[in-house]
Amino acid sequence: MADNLNNILNCFPNNEDSSCDSDDEAKSDESDMENNIEEVMQASIMEELDEDSQEQATGRFVNALEARSSWKPWAGKQKPFPFFRKKRLRVDLPAKSTPYEIFSLILDDKLVAHIALAMNLYMEKKNAQKSKASKWLETNPKEVRKFIGLMIWMDLVRVGRLEDYWSESALYNFAVPRAAMNRDRFRALLGAFCFYDDGTSKTDNKEPGKIGSFIDVLQSKFQALLHLGEDVVVREMLALGRDRTSFKQYIPASAHRHGRWALFKLCSLEGYTWGLKLCTEQRLIGEAQLANSVCMELCEPLLNQSRTVYIDNFHASFDLAQALLANQTHLVGTVRVNGNSMPKDVLLAKLRKGEIIARENDDGVMVLKWKGTCTMGLISTKHSPALVPMESQVRANRRWIRVARIQPEAVIAHIQAKGRPDRSDAIGPHITDLRKGMKWYKQVGLVLLLQVCVTNAWILHRMVTKKKLKLATFREQLVDQLVPLPSPTVERGLSGGEKKYTHHLEVRTDGNGRTVRRTCANCYAESRKTMSHYEAGRNKKATTTFCGSCPKQPQLCMPCFNKLH
Repeated sequence: MADNLNNILNCFPNNEDSSCDSDDEAKSDESDMENNIEEVMQASIMEELDEDSQEQATGRFVNALEARSSWKPWAGKQKPFPFFRKKRLRVDLPAKSTPYEIFSLILDDKLVAHIALAMNLYMEKKNAQKSKASKWLETNPKEVRKFIGLMIWMDLVRVGRLEDYWSESALYNFAVPRAAMNRDRFRALLGAFCFYDDGTSKTDNKEPGKIGSFIDVLQSKFQALLHLGEDVVVREMLALGRDRTSFKQYIPASAHRHGRWALFKLCSLEGYTWGLKLCTEQRLIGEAQLANSVCMELCEPLLNQSRTVYIDNFHASFDLAQALLANQTHLVGTVRVNGNSMPKDVLLAKLRKGEIIARENDDGVMVLKWKGTCTMGLISTKHSPALVPMESQVRANRRWIRVARIQPEAVIAHIQAKGRPDRSDAIGPHITDLRKGMKWYKQVGLVLLLQVCVTNAWILHRMVTKKKLKLATFREQLVDQLVPLPSPTVERGLSGGEKKYTHHLEVRTDGNGRTVRRTCANCYAESRKTMSHYEAGRNKKATTTFCGSCPKQPQLCMPCFNKLH
């Protein structure tokens, strides 16, 4: 290596021994010097690698040199891939399907029975290894469904500690968990919660094998329910944990940048997860190669179908764009400033607000940089660098108004494609925050079960029923059918028996004892069925009475109270 460094230093001219008589001679010397440096650097790298690595390094080195000289101003050399298929469901479902019926397509009876069997076998094996076995009552599929429903309810009602859900304090006093099961039984089920492994997992690593078959089963169910459209998104998820796994990930753009494991997903524009890949490789192969291999593996069933893949700067690379183009697939994604084989005059350009610079190669791969509210660099094999107007809402004078802003076509498409899948991962399962266990595969399974499966069922429910049901409302209706909820007119007394009470009107007062007049909730709800928000607000009926026994203690007038009770 020292000899190679000396060879590199010898490529530079000596001011005492050489001089240039003209500008042409100086330029020729500079070009010869650059060529000599490149040759010596390539030779030094080859000496440190084996034969297989030398072939890969030679290919990357030649590709980088060819790509550096092939970037030219944009001339519209992109290849159009017409897409004729439509996004549709692969199963026939009635328009009045309930959230539980949609969720049961993913978490069916067979899968729940396997989970219950795995939990019993796990506790049997655990007790056999101990001299003093713990008391364990075998669970069944019915109890497992109730247990999953209770964890989904915990995402709706979040508290700081797990035992607070069963607290009888006036600050908490939740009736739902006490009606489902007692605290000790929930802790026992949570400690035994695991997933079956039938030995058919695609992963060779021993650790991912504990969850690999479960991921394969879920992925097959996701793909059997929906046929994707033209545009798909590849993104990653990170989660924290106290486990000691041999694989750890670091993605700066993620919410949890120092993650114990990374789960890569292929999603639709609505956020429906269609493909899954648990990344277990150590980061010795390099970030670019890891991202390319993961993205190509996720997109393998969709190649040569004229689709468009939207990615972020963790996956985007020139090599990936070339590989997808060879398989009749477009690529759109953000790029980093230090991207390999990218035009440096574009990525390092200093622009003013509203300016854009773009370059394109002979294969139709375009790299652009645009400065708006922030500087953004993109790579695209589908869009042109044309600036088009995009409507956005801006709040001015206490009102929302629509304003048309000029942005590149590729930037608009990338923002619209990446927004909704990002929102679907904004809130993770609360149970993983309450109990960070040492077993990493349990954390992965809980995220898949409580976040990915529930979100997919919600998206399918919106497509089937044509109703814009919110995710929180979908979870409420799902919990209502998974967990036996207590009656709203029955309360648990101090002696453990049932204490009945009746509804009655009360006068609402403030802290100073003065009466408070508010709009009748039922009158306003009835008016909104035929009127707009502005008209219903003008015709509202104010009252000072409310029902203290109803949930949320709504303000009600006397006629509405008699009608509802």
